[in-house]
Amino acid sequence: MDRTQERILLSTASFPPVGYIVRIVTADEVWMECHENYAKQTYRNRYCLYGPGGAVSLVIPVHRPAGHHTLITEVLTGRDSPWRRIHWRALESWYNRSPFFSFYAGELFPVIMEGPGNLFGFNQAALQLVLGWLGVEKPILLTSSYDRTPEKVTDLRYRIHPKRSGGSIGLALFPRYIQVFEHMAGFIPNLSILDLLFNEGPSGAEYILRLADQLKGSG
Repeated sequence: MDRTQERILLSTASFPPVGYIVRIVTADEVWMECHENYAKQTYRNRYCLYGPGGAVSLVIPVHRPAGHHTLITEVLTGRDSPWRRIHWRALESWYNRSPFFSFYAGELFPVIMEGPGNLFGFNQAALQLVLGWLGVEKPILLTSSYDRTPEKVTDLRYRIHPKRSGGSIGLALFPRYIQVFEHMAGFIPNLSILDLLFNEGPSGAEYILRLADQLKGSG
């Protein structure tokens, strides 16, 4: 018997957490919300990495031309802040001892330092970059209007959130992998996909598939 086809609806995210990528892999159809108003303190403009003291969020400062009613696709990254340089220096400082940082740095550098000044465009470029590294070929469809309560779709726009550490996946399902500062604060699951790639390299794709299989098995 064929299983029910799953359609998911995601919010845009900056170098999203591992669980976000897993949901893309397990879904049959992926939609990206591009008609919502910008929401603060979410993965829309931040990604969580492993620093010397534990989990640290790198935040992209934003400018909202229409204030609280600015559509996500119209949000600009902060032009008055050297955030790009700050983020790159943090990545170099925290991950230069990881096995695969140098493997990805050449392609990552121009996205961070010269990527679109529009937040949605920056996030799309970042997502396509990491999906390419993982060998994930799946269309990301864009919504044509905003629907507060969409039907026949798994709405993950607010379920994958920094305050929900596992997002829509139980933390117990995330297999351990070796992290640079694990000796400081132990294994931290579901960080940005960058943490997985810098530490596991091309094997990160196998990790994603293994976690995807576990998610399907627990469903």
